[in-house]
Amino acid sequence: MVLKSFLALGLIYIKSALMKTARQAANLIWIDLWELIFSAIAEAEKQFQQDSGKLRKEWVMDQVVHFLGERAKLNFIQNFLVQVVISRTIDAIIAQINAEFGHDWVAKAKEVERQLADKLPIID
Repeated sequence: MVLKSFLALGLIYIKSALMKTARQAANLIWIDLWELIFSAIAEAEKQFQQDSGKLRKEWVMDQVVHFLGERAKLNFIQNFLVQVVISRTIDAIIAQINAEFGHDWVAKAKEVERQLADKLPIID
């Protein structure tokens, strides 16, 4: 009876530790994913300035899908759902940035950077 209780407590502890580890791993992937999305959007804006938004979005999607593929095995349905969510996320981010800064938001970001550099004496 004592052994069963001890084993049950041990299993509860192991399950808790595994859940905590899984949660931490998911959070790290989540943070990395968002960093990738933002940097990929900025990179696509630089690389494909003369191309359509569709081409830029496809490039960002490819980067995100590759990133997720390296970190998780997704079946067809999961992959499809991830692509739908990422696609809508990219659209929402770009729409928000366009509403905030206009369509040439890379130029706007450079303008803000220059303004900050002018105000900071240690920046050349």
